[in-house]
Amino acid sequence: MKKNIKNKAFFITICLSLIFSNKIFTLAKENITENKINIDNNLNQNIDNNILLQTNEKKINDYKIASNNISKYKPISLDSFLYLTEDKEVSLYKDIPEKTPPYWANESIYYFKALGIYKDTENFYPDKPVTYGQFKIILQKLLGLENSNLEEYGLLSGINNIYEDSYILKREDVAFIIGNVIKAYNIELPTKSIALKENVSKFALNNFQFLVNLEIIKGDGKSYNPKKQVTKAELSVILYNLTNLYAK
Repeated sequence: MKKNIKNKAFFITICLSLIFSNKIFTLAKENITENKINIDNNLNQNIDNNILLQTNEKKINDYKIASNNISKYKPISLDSFLYLTEDKEVSLYKDIPEKTPPYWANESIYYFKALGIYKDTENFYPDKPVTYGQFKIILQKLLGLENSNLEEYGLLSGINNIYEDSYILKREDVAFIIGNVIKAYNIELPTKSIALKENVSKFALNNFQFLVNLEIIKGDGKSYNPKKQVTKAELSVILYNLTNLYAK
């Protein structure tokens, strides 16, 4: 009887030891799991902090780049824009005579002749295409720039290849540069929303649409002809529309 009691006591002791050991193992396992979770959380937090730090650093760098881009260009001002403040009588070009109805670009051509932007020559040759070299001189006079290097004023920002002076401009080239002029003035203007279904080059697309919405560039009733070489008459009308945008 004593032997059975002793065996039972021994058996109970072993069971209690196993239960206690299992409890310790369970607690240890839970502790390890909890520590692993904490480590994972800390790791994730560190990753989030690093991402946030990198994002902030990128924003700072982007701001520095933007600031540098702004500061590296010479400013342009509407105060230097050339306007005709009073009526001025000018001699007529032989190839744009006074007639009824008048030549379609008559008003704009003689406006810029009165300003002294167009020379007092015998003929104007309105259908002749315009080179970049001619255009930058005209724009320098109209905008009152110190020189004709449009790149210095950020007016060519957005293209990889700078125009050669002998390059004959397309209407989309003019729109691209004039659009940059308007953006440089940074004055909010009322615009329309006109659908543009034209094959405009990617570099000029936004500015071309912008000028169409401002009605600075107008079509012939069928197309806005972005790929067409711009003529002296067409350029005169575009610049005249630009002038009226700010003269009103």
